Amino acid sequence: MNHRTSRLSSHPMGRWWWSVDKQVIVMTIALMFCGLLAVALASSAVMDTYGVDPYYFFRRQFVFILLSIPTILVLSTFSPTGIRRLSIVMVAACALAIVLTLLMGADVKGARRWVYFAGISLQPTEFLKPALVVLTAWLLSYTREDERVRRFLISLGILIILIILMFLQPDFGMILMHSLVWGTQVFLSGMPLMWLGFLAGGGMILGACGYLILPHVRSRVERFFDPSSGDSYQVDQAREALLSGGMFGRGAGEGVVKYHLPDAHTDFILAVIGEEFGMITCAVILCVYAAILIRGFRAIMQKEDRFVILAASGLLAVFALQVLVNMGVVLNVIPTTGMTLPFISYGGSGTLSMAITIGFLLALMRKRGDDVIRKRT
Repeated sequence: MNHRTSRLSSHPMGRWWWSVDKQVIVMTIALMFCGLLAVALASSAVMDTYGVDPYYFFRRQFVFILLSIPTILVLSTFSPTGIRRLSIVMVAACALAIVLTLLMGADVKGARRWVYFAGISLQPTEFLKPALVVLTAWLLSYTREDERVRRFLISLGILIILIILMFLQPDFGMILMHSLVWGTQVFLSGMPLMWLGFLAGGGMILGACGYLILPHVRSRVERFFDPSSGDSYQVDQAREALLSGGMFGRGAGEGVVKYHLPDAHTDFILAVIGEEFGMITCAVILCVYAAILIRGFRAIMQKEDRFVILAASGLLAVFALQVLVNMGVVLNVIPTTGMTLPFISYGGSGTLSMAITIGFLLALMRKRGDDVIRKRT
């Protein structure tokens, strides 16, 4: 190593450059600009529905990307302790923001999930995802038995409070997302199987409550198992679009499904991509997602810090679940949930939330000289 390289590696930014996973950064930015192209193609068809000009959604998504890239880079410089402290603040802020949505949030399709600030709509539950994962990991990372049980109960109490708030919005998709990721972290933390059995039973009760109490959840489930029981228009259109696109697509701008789907630029953007660019392009996007996940899991397998392992695993679970749920809905293998495709679908809250998720993950994946088990007494 020459003098210039040695001097660079001793500088904080130099240490960051050599320790961060640059491939994940490149792949994430590639997904963002792929999504920007897809939003430009899809949103021109829904401008009349929303009463905006053809480039409205494109411009806004471009701004979201400009905000997301530095967010990822800045957060990737944080230490695990810094990530933990930030997550505590974020969980408290998001809980307060959810309460504000219930008090003064805009009613959109019977739900109050957005709060407006300076002309921008924000969905607090999106930002809660990465923050709650890191907070849960910190609470579950303690190994001393008495402290372990106490902190598990604290984590469960926080989750229950947040579930109640999300149930009042209502946002059942987010409830399932948070519950599944939390359960995954509990399992990885080594909790007794009997406890996991009780938690699984609680999850089944939660699902039953959503089906019985929330009409839109019941309608989506019934339409999935019996399409004749209700309107399955969007799912049918998405499936037809993927089939008509074939392997290579009909060509950029040549698709027609975007003119028939009100959510073509958000939840069903994969149908637009499949119709215009073909199944091969969809497969490439899926491979990029898989590559990010594989690199993430390979990195945490080399870690020994329980907090880092649980936090990174939870963040990867959030990322993977959102991809699988969105693709599952478009392919009609699961009921519709309203989950967007990370970095591809239009949306400020979703894009920035995923940027925070990747930023946290990169910070935890970084190579450090102190990757040892932290003893907590």
